[in-house]
This record gives sequence, C-alpha cells and structure tokens, in this order.
Amino acid sequence: MIPPVQGKVISFFKEKGQNGIEIRAPLGAEIRAVLPGKVLYADWFKGFGNLVIIDHGDYTFTVSATLLNC
Repeated sequence: MIPPVQGKVISFFKEKGQNGIEIRAPLGAEIRAVLPGKVLYADWFKGFGNLVIIDHGDYTFTVSATLLNC
C-alpha cells in the first residue's frame, strides 16, 4: 500500500493511544488515496479537524484526519 502523503512517520499503530499512523508532511504536500475507492465523507469533523473517509470495497475503509492543509 502506498502512503497517503510523502513525509516522516512520527508514530505507528497503537503508539500514543491511537489506531493508525501519524505522518508529518511539508505544508502543501499532495495527499492521495492509498487505494481506489469512493469518498464517503470529506469535511471538518469535531475532534479530528479536516477528515476524509474512503470506502475501498470489500469492507476496507481508510480514515485520514487532522489534514491541516486541505
């Protein structure tokens, strides 16, 4: 799976009490889907900031949050 953005991974799954990875990327970096799919939600979400949820089919979803430059 390709990363959603080019940058430095600063935490991995289950670190800092979260279920995902955290990537620090340069301001203006292109953010992309890791697999083809359908965007189910793309907007601000309380507690997460800018949030994107993508359905990739076969019960596979990705959630990208705290997207500061979207």
